[in-house]
Amino acid sequence: MTTTTISSLVRRELFIFDASVSNLATLASALPANSDYFVLDATRDGLLQIADLLAGQTDIDSLHI
Repeated sequence: MTTTTISSLVRRELFIFDASVSNLATLASALPANSDYFVLDATRDGLLQIADLLAGQTDIDSLHI
């Protein structure tokens, strides 16, 4: 028999936005529950920022860039 906990049913999503997105506040307010977002620094390499961000992360169900 497999036991499923409530926490295992909650999806964790990570959204990554480019700094040039003009309506970021609107987008952020519409994100699903249990999601986080990160805004890329336009002066730094985006891929390095994403790699650094993901380095300490676990249990991410989906990544939206």
